[in-house]
Amino acid sequence: MPIVSACCISHAPQIILDKPSNLEDFNKYVSVSRSIRDDISKVRPDLILFVTNDHFDNFFLNNIPSIAIGVGEQPYSVDASRWGRPEISYKCESASSLALKLLEELLNRGVDITALHSVTMGMDVLVPMYFLRPEADLPILPIYINDYVNPRPRPQRAYEWGKHLGEILKDQPERVAVIGTGGLSHWTGVPGKANYIDEKSDREIIGMLESGEGFRLAEYTIDELLEHGQHELLNWICVQGMLGGKSELARYFYTPFYDYVTGHAIVSFAIG
Repeated sequence: MPIVSACCISHAPQIILDKPSNLEDFNKYVSVSRSIRDDISKVRPDLILFVTNDHFDNFFLNNIPSIAIGVGEQPYSVDASRWGRPEISYKCESASSLALKLLEELLNRGVDITALHSVTMGMDVLVPMYFLRPEADLPILPIYINDYVNPRPRPQRAYEWGKHLGEILKDQPERVAVIGTGGLSHWTGVPGKANYIDEKSDREIIGMLESGEGFRLAEYTIDELLEHGQHELLNWICVQGMLGGKSELARYFYTPFYDYVTGHAIVSFAIG
């Protein structure tokens, strides 16, 4: 079954903890997220496949794979207790059967992917769940891309991984909702950049997606992504590969939330 839904969403945790000073844009963001949430429900997916990045919840500097997939059978759980909000909590079943199929097929296609039999989930899944599937009633399948530590994969490589995933999923019976997480521009712990958002770069990216030219994101170099604080765009680029790089936006909203020091975006893609 082909992918039935696809979207991308920023995952900075501040947005679920405190409202920003720009309440007008915050309310617009929430409104668009609710519409996308309803759109996902309407297509009745069997599971959610997350394309995301780890924040040292599973890997550290001594061992970070370029790409990894969660294949364990145990349920996944995540909450906001580390940020003082333990009541924001989700527990989902694992889509381990499909994950193992993807693992085998990707390896057969020459993708050197790591299998994770135990996964600790963080804000990269927590925030999307909060906005897009708070019912936590679907199994999830996490795929992690190394956005944070050199040597990072090239954007073109992330796109190729997505292309493989899209082709493999077409032959599976499950109805899959894809959620790419992260971005847009932000710098974590970078001197001189802590309070900066690259609005021009963010809007350039949204413009490519709006015109159905998501494939162009793969033309960036990794140095260009880092220069503009777009390291997590690798996750979005992988999603574009899954969709063939030409899906136009169905819904979107972007705003630079300076309270969170992140260019926040939520986008969904026209499928079919």
